[in-house]
Amino acid sequence: AWGADSGRCGDASQVATELSSSAASQAEVDRVFSTHHAFAALRADGSVVTWGAAAAGGDSSSVASELSSGVSSVFSNPYAFAALKDDGTIVTWGNADRGGDSSATSSLFGSRQVVEVFGSYRAFAALLDDNSVVPWGDADYGGCYGSACATAGGTTEQITNVGSVVATTGAFA
Repeated sequence: AWGADSGRCGDASQVATELSSSAASQAEVDRVFSTHHAFAALRADGSVVTWGAAAAGGDSSSVASELSSGVSSVFSNPYAFAALKDDGTIVTWGNADRGGDSSATSSLFGSRQVVEVFGSYRAFAALLDDNSVVPWGDADYGGCYGSACATAGGTTEQITNVGSVVATTGAFA
């Protein structure tokens, strides 16, 4: 990584060893994802390494054990990351109010698996294997749906019979 480091993630020296594929115990980096001020590297062994501004997802220590294996893809918006695991679950981190905390909606996933995740400017929406969608994050950017937007605690209603999802800066369709 290179570029401005004043809180903008240009310095990856703190995770250089984890990103190096030359170490016998380290897997090669498969793909790199970004928010406004952080990076997440998905390694070939399904683990994720992050760096950059903590408020933008550069600090994944609170979910590190969940990111140590089994991650198949990573999605991002400018403030947070969502990792899709091999078992169809998701792990989120970054700015909690802007999609980095999906715990308020986790009960809506049930036994269904996440197929894909979409990000708006400050929210995410997960397309589930039964063609339903669960959004979370900032309500003004699509992070909730229907009358649930007005409820305390940020719980959401479910959107059903969806074939695909498209995101703009402030909404999902």
